[in-house]
Amino acid sequence: MKVWIVTPSFNQVDWLKRAVASVADQAGGNLQVHHHVQDGASTDGTAEWLKVYAEQQKLLASKAYSFSYESQSDEGMYHAINQGWNKTPQEYDFIAYINCDEQYLPGGLESIAQVFSQNEDAEVVLAGNIVVDGEGQYRCHRRAVHPYLWSARLWTASSACSTFMRRSVFFDHHGGFDTTWSIVGDMVWYVNLLEKKLTIHISDAMTSVFFDDGNNLATTPRGIKELQVYRKQCLGWTAWFTGFARQLNTFRRILADMYLDKPQSYSVYRSGKQREVIEISQPTNLWKR
Repeated sequence: MKVWIVTPSFNQVDWLKRAVASVADQAGGNLQVHHHVQDGASTDGTAEWLKVYAEQQKLLASKAYSFSYESQSDEGMYHAINQGWNKTPQEYDFIAYINCDEQYLPGGLESIAQVFSQNEDAEVVLAGNIVVDGEGQYRCHRRAVHPYLWSARLWTASSACSTFMRRSVFFDHHGGFDTTWSIVGDMVWYVNLLEKKLTIHISDAMTSVFFDDGNNLATTPRGIKELQVYRKQCLGWTAWFTGFARQLNTFRRILADMYLDKPQSYSVYRSGKQREVIEISQPTNLWKR
C-alpha cells in the first residue's frame, strides 16, 4: 500500500527534523511512504534544511520512501494541510497528517495499512496514541473509541495524529479542513467526517506520539478564545453539555483500555538521529495536565 503524509510547518525546524525521521523509518515491506512538508515560509532555517534533506533523499532514490516539500506563505495550518493533501497522486491508498511536534511510533503506519487492506469498506481509521511531555517522558496513553456525532460537536472526537483516511475521502467527499478556523479546525473536521456517515474503523494499535509541552495552540489565549467563538456560533445552549461529553469520552477510553494489553515502552526521537526507548512504569489512560 501507499500512504501520503503531510506535515504543516512554521519555524519549528528542530521539532520538524524529529517528525520527519519518525515518518521515514515507517517505510519498508509492503508499505511505500511519501512525506510532504508544507512550510509556511519559515525564517528559522527550515527551508534550507528541507532543501538539503530533499536532495539527500533524491540521491538515495529509495523505492519505499520519498519526500517533497514546498515553502511559501499560507493562510495557516489547516490551509497548509489541505494544500499538501491536494498534491496526493491518485495511486496512493490513504493519507494523514502529523504536526512538527508529533511523531509516529515504529510500525504505526504499517498497522494502519493492514486495517485498510483487510477492510475494504474502511474509509477512516482511528488509532491510539501516547501522550508525552516536552522531553518525551510518558504522561498517558489514549485509546481510540468510535465517536458519536453529538459528542464530537462538543469535544474533539479523537487525536488527529492517529487519524487516517482513504485518499477518496479528501477528493470525493470533501474531507479537508474548514480554513475558517485556525486552531479548533480538528474538531470541525471530525464533525464533518461524521456528518458524511463515512465508515470508521477503530484500531487498537498505538500509532503516534503527541507532545504536550505546554505550548500547544489549543491551550493559548488565542486558542481558548477561538473555542469560545466556536461554541457560541455552532453549539448555542448545547455547549452546557461539553463537560459531560468530555467525561463520556474518558469513560469509554477507560473501558476500551481494560481489555487490552497496556503499553510497556515506546521509542521516540528526542535529540539525536536514533530513537530512544522509554520504559513505562505505570501505564494510565488518564491525561492529567
